[in-house]
Parts: sequence; structure tokens; C-alpha cells
Amino acid sequence: MIHFFGYAGETLGFKDFIPPFASNPDDRQILVGVNYASGSAGILVESGKQGGDNVDLNKQLRNHKVTVSRIVKKLGSKKAAFEHLGQCLYICNMGNNDYINNYILPQSTAIRSQYNPAQFAALLIARYSAQINRMYELGARKVALAGISNIGCTPSLIATVGTNGAPCVTSVNQLVAPFNIGLKSLISQLKSAHPDAKFGYLDTIRAGILASQVAAFKVKTTPCCQVSTVTGLCLPNTVPCSQRRSYLFWDAFHPTELANRLGAPILFPVIQRIL
Repeated sequence: MIHFFGYAGETLGFKDFIPPFASNPDDRQILVGVNYASGSAGILVESGKQGGDNVDLNKQLRNHKVTVSRIVKKLGSKKAAFEHLGQCLYICNMGNNDYINNYILPQSTAIRSQYNPAQFAALLIARYSAQINRMYELGARKVALAGISNIGCTPSLIATVGTNGAPCVTSVNQLVAPFNIGLKSLISQLKSAHPDAKFGYLDTIRAGILASQVAAFKVKTTPCCQVSTVTGLCLPNTVPCSQRRSYLFWDAFHPTELANRLGAPILFPVIQRIL
């Protein structure tokens, strides 16, 4: 299944997906790009760990530092490496798991007692600010930051929380709204602090809403595949729905390929402005 950002890469002319850092890409590959993403990972180290180990954003940045060192060695100097990195596009899609796989988990009573929703959003933005500034220090100059999507519209939240007749779980969407407000403010601060760089906000909520309004999607609250009650992902060795183009969601959290394809054009103009 191709994500929003995969389609952005296709539009930019990439013929293949960039390799994951864990695959130990060669020098030729790292000059094109490296993917540091890790399922369930968040801005906070602890996010998503209930499902097993993942590579949180701090670790992803440490991995990127390794890549930068290799580029310096390959190109012969830090100056040449940073000139190269300054032409690269960085896309960061973080924050969703800090809510789905941390703050709103039923067992996460301790963190909810410590931080109210506004305080938790402020904590995430403060950590994210330090991480994005670290990315800048490592040579990033063209950075697109995705907002949190309407996670209250996912089949998982709809099934576990209920909507009281509404299309989505309104309380959950309201819960994460302060993060997106804070992220927009952070982007403004980053632009002021780093005038030699470009930062943009990717409105995944708008992209998701416009995609969901397409008449082809007859099923919007049920996943196309049978999902695990633990992870919300598709169960292995099971047969998905036969009419997958009629489903908005593939599993309990992730939109189908068609939904991603329809939402991608909403995000791409932001990426074009950054480039």
C-alpha cells in the first residue's frame, strides 16, 4: 500500500522508494535518500513501545547522523555534504502515535494524570522543536512537517470509543487539535530562526477529509481486512475484502491506497513550495 508521501515521491519523479536505513543502503543510495520511519514510533521515546520495540525519532536522528557522516566521507568534506543535503527534501510525519499508541491508550492513566491535553501537546511540540532543530544542525534545509490526522475517524477509535451518532469520535479529534495548532506555530518560529531554510505544514486532515468525500468509498468505518485486536493491523494469512476500492480504510488505522492517492494532491503544492 502506498502512503500519501509515496505518491508525492512518484510525482517528484522517483522511480523507486528510497531504502530503509535498516537495510544498510550503499553510498549511491544514500545520496538519493534514506527512510528512517518505524512503525508505531513517536516523538516521545515511550510511544508505541507497548507493541514491541521501535525506532523513536531521537534514534532516527542518530541514524541520520550516521548517514550524514557517510555522505561527508563520500563527498570529501562537510561543506560538500551540507550543500548536497541542503537540496534534499525531508518529510516528517510524527505525532499520531504519541496519541494513538500512548496518550489515549486505556492503560496510559499515568501520563493523562500528569498532563492535560493542552499540556501534553505542549510537551510534544517542545520535544519536536528540539528534534527538528537537530535535523537543521545536520544539514536539513527543506522540511515538510505533517500535522496529525483526524484519528477519531479511524475504525479502531470508532469501534472502541463510539461516536454517539456522529461520523467520527469528536472528543478524540478535539483532543489532538492543540498539537496541530502548536505545530503551525513551531513552523513559524523555525522560519524566523532559520531564514536559510524552508519549512512547510502538511494538512493531513484536509487531505483525509477531501479523500473521504469521494463517492466511491461506500465503507468508511470498517477496515478492508480482518485486524488484530492488539495492533489494529491486518491479520497474517487472511483474505482482505474483494471490493477494496470501496473502502476508505485498509486496517484499523491506515487509509487504503486509493484514499492515499486521492489525498496526495492536497499535500503536494506545499512540497513544491519548499523545493
